[in-house]
Amino acid sequence: MKFVEKNNSEESIFEADEALRRAREATNQNTRMKDKLKKDEKQSLPTRIKNTLDNIAIIAEAIRTTKAGFGWIKDNVLNPISEIPYIGPVISSPIKYTYRAYYNFTHPYEGENLWQATKNSVKNFFARDWNDLANNFREVKSEFMPDLRVRGELDPRRAGVAALVTAWALAGMLNVPIAGDTFNYLVKEPIVDGSRMATTIAFNGVAGDGFGLTKDTLYFGVPTKESGDDIYHVSASTTRHADESNSVSFEVRDRLLHEAWSWANGNGPFRPDYVVGPIRPDSNKCETVSYGSRFRIARWASFRPDILSVSCRAPAADMHAP
Repeated sequence: MKFVEKNNSEESIFEADEALRRAREATNQNTRMKDKLKKDEKQSLPTRIKNTLDNIAIIAEAIRTTKAGFGWIKDNVLNPISEIPYIGPVISSPIKYTYRAYYNFTHPYEGENLWQATKNSVKNFFARDWNDLANNFREVKSEFMPDLRVRGELDPRRAGVAALVTAWALAGMLNVPIAGDTFNYLVKEPIVDGSRMATTIAFNGVAGDGFGLTKDTLYFGVPTKESGDDIYHVSASTTRHADESNSVSFEVRDRLLHEAWSWANGNGPFRPDYVVGPIRPDSNKCETVSYGSRFRIARWASFRPDILSVSCRAPAADMHAP
């Protein structure tokens, strides 16, 4: 019995020592945590300020480096190219007009509200260039008279708007979902399609049906739909027996100017699947309204005419449907 009591006593002492050790360890840990919290509390504001300044410095350095890079490109690449006859103005003009539009928008004349500044910027944007172009055909040259008003300082609100528009444009170039799609639909595609329509009208003339757009009567094959997109490819030929010499290919796709054309002609919303609907294997000839021409610069720069409407006839009585 004495041996057992001794063992129980030693075990109790050991458990008490272990409990005391844990209590001291917990106390020390709480003390360290309190010291750390006090230290962090004292250093939080200076540390945050330092971290903020470091981040600003990193951003500023990135901007400075980017600006220096663009400066080198301007001095060593763009400026020499701009001096090349004919080619230079084509390359340098978009950059010049973009900078002019940004500066005019962000540095308004005093007393102008946003609408007045936008209207005057659009009105006077090409004034000097138009005068220089017109002087080439004038017997008496006209001197351009610039607006003598002084522009104000940089407007931060308009600079913010310009930054958002620039980000929107970059999203379109990088095909960012939603933002890129809206930029392409509302800005990029109308510019491209409008220039192609204007070129088609210039070649065809505005007289006659269709206001200068191309009207054809062709034999069509079955349309094929591009995977994942509401875009149809359609092949056609000028004769029933097609070969590579008389074949053409078209695209039918939903674009903003196609929508406008459809509403203007009383057809309602432009639906590519409705447009190609009349083209069937048992059709004879189809009359189309289209614009654009077919050419290919490279694999990534291939263009086909765009169809705006299709009207197909039934096959002749003495012909059998394929």
